[in-house]
Amino acid sequence: MRSSLLYCCKNSVPADVETTRFGSMLSALMVLLESDFPCSFSKSKAPLVPVLGSDQLPDDRHDPPGCVALTCAAASRPQKTGKIGFCMPTTSTLDLGVLSCMHSKGLVGKIALVTGASSGIGQAIAIRLAQEGCNVAINYRKDVDEAEQTRAVALQKAAESGHSDVQVWLIQGDAANESDIIRVVNDVTGTFGGLDILINNAGIQSEHPSHDLPADQFDRVMAVNLRGAYLYSRETIKHLLEHGRPGVIINVSSVHEMIPRPQYLSYSISKAGMGSLTKTLALEYANRGIRVNAIAPGATVTPINEAWTEDQAKKDLVESYIPMGRAGTVIEMASAVVFLASDQAAYITGQTLFIDGGLTLYADFREAWSA
Repeated sequence: MRSSLLYCCKNSVPADVETTRFGSMLSALMVLLESDFPCSFSKSKAPLVPVLGSDQLPDDRHDPPGCVALTCAAASRPQKTGKIGFCMPTTSTLDLGVLSCMHSKGLVGKIALVTGASSGIGQAIAIRLAQEGCNVAINYRKDVDEAEQTRAVALQKAAESGHSDVQVWLIQGDAANESDIIRVVNDVTGTFGGLDILINNAGIQSEHPSHDLPADQFDRVMAVNLRGAYLYSRETIKHLLEHGRPGVIINVSSVHEMIPRPQYLSYSISKAGMGSLTKTLALEYANRGIRVNAIAPGATVTPINEAWTEDQAKKDLVESYIPMGRAGTVIEMASAVVFLASDQAAYITGQTLFIDGGLTLYADFREAWSA
C-alpha cells in the first residue's frame, strides 16, 4: 500500500518560514482532510530537514518542529496516489505543482470544456482537470501548436496521476462568434456524450485612453470576454437542462471586476459584467443543480502580462502593490478552479473568489494615514 504525506504547522509558523506560502499548505491539508482517505496524525519534534517530491521517504527522516505529519493511506485507490514529503519552504522555490497529487472529489470521469485553453491560466486549468481524471476539451482560436502542446502535457500528467483513460480533445472556435460557440458545445457533447463543467476562460484586453478607444476594439473585447462567456454558458445550460444533468460553470474574471483599470476600460467593464453574469445565472439555476462561480485572479505570471512579467523593474513595481509581495502563478489559479468544480464546493454558488495576494484589500492602508 502506498501513501501520501503532508506536513503542516500545528500551532505556529517557525520564524524562518516564508509565511506567504503557508496558506497554500493549509489549503492542501484541507483537501486531504476532506478526501476519502483514512488519515492518521503524529507530532514531530526533530529539526527541519526539507523532503519534497521524493518517491521514498527515508525511515530516519526529520520532521519540522511543531508540525503535524499527516499520512493518508490510499487503500481504495492505490493506483492514483504517490508518496510526498512536504515540508514548509524556507525559500521561494517551492513548486506548487506538487499539490496536484492530492485528488479532489467528484471529478473523475467528468467532461470539461475550457475556453482559451492553449496558454496561460486556461492551459493550467485544462492540464489540472486532466490530472484530476476529467475528460477535457481544449478550446483554442488560432494557435493549434500551443493547443497540441497543452494536450500532450495534459495526457502525460493524467497518466502520471493514474488516469491513463482520460481523453483530451482539441476544438477550434472563436469566443466572439456565436456560430462557433454553438458548434463547439455541440461537438463536445457529441464527442464525449455530455458536458459537466464549463470554464469560461477566453479573454483579451486592449489598452487605450478611454477617450481614444476605437468602438471596434471596445466591441471585440466585450464580445470575447463577456458576450462569449454568456453564450457558452447559455449553450451549456441548455444541454444540462435538456438531459436533466447537474453541472458547474466557472468564469475566469479578474480583480478588475472590482478595481477600476484606467486605459483598459473595455476589459474592466467586461469583468464587472462577468461578476453580474455569475451571480444572476447562479441564482436562476441553483434549484436545477447548476452551480455558477468565478475566480478573480490578481497579477499573475501569464503570456498576456509579458509587458511586466518579462521586465524585472516593472515586475518589482507591480509586486510592490501586492500585500503578499509577489505575483500569482497559473497553478494557483488552476487549483482554485479544481476546488470550485469539485464536490468539495457543492454548497458554493454565485461567488467570485479573489485570488490576488491581498491586492483587493486596499494596500495603501497598510500604513495608517487617515483617522
